[in-house]
Amino acid sequence: MSLHLLTKRIIALLCLMLSLFASAQDEDKLDSKNEAAAESSIFSSRERQTFVVLSNGFNLPITAGNNFIGQGLEGNSGLDFGFQLYLYKQFFIGFSLNYNFFDVKDQSVVGNYKKTKVNEELLNIGYEFLPTDKLRLGVVASVTGSARFKNKQSSGSNQAYQIDHSRLSNYGIYIRYELNSVVMVYLDYAYSIAKTDIMVPNELEDVFRKGTYNNVGIGLAFNIGKRDLISRFLN
Repeated sequence: MSLHLLTKRIIALLCLMLSLFASAQDEDKLDSKNEAAAESSIFSSRERQTFVVLSNGFNLPITAGNNFIGQGLEGNSGLDFGFQLYLYKQFFIGFSLNYNFFDVKDQSVVGNYKKTKVNEELLNIGYEFLPTDKLRLGVVASVTGSARFKNKQSSGSNQAYQIDHSRLSNYGIYIRYELNSVVMVYLDYAYSIAKTDIMVPNELEDVFRKGTYNNVGIGLAFNIGKRDLISRFLN
């Protein structure tokens, strides 16, 4: 099964789960006295527990390393879309769809291209810490991922493209500040490793087999619900 098909099925399943639990929102409004008495720590908080988080932001890709990305490309801008489902307390699974835009800085490395767009699809796991009353600190790692490189050729008036694919690994952290019980502003950082199957001469394999880049982003995130998935069945 392709990652693209798997992604569609995961999104459909998550949407179904959301619709099933939407009717339980009234149950999320627990008695305020019980909320105040609930225990809270850096690892969990009954008052601040959430079910789903949706996020959207802008990022700056920063190329790095002795590889075709680090040597041949320069980050321009990017967009991030994220979905997190909290399974138990602060442990979550998530899906992210990201778009990164690069300018070509050295055609002698990557070929006769002008720009490159990278579409990322990632299935993630992570954990979120609660260090203060308003802050959330999360660590995230991809379980599986893919990237699609769309390389725009710079020759002639007719736009032409070449498509390359890679397996993608992603590791990141984020910090979120709660503006209220629903809306948060966040900063995040991610390190991405793209492993490709690009056919190149043997002497260039070390440059093209793996590319690395960083992402620094800012955006908004939105809480939905006040109980994690497992607690909805246990309580």
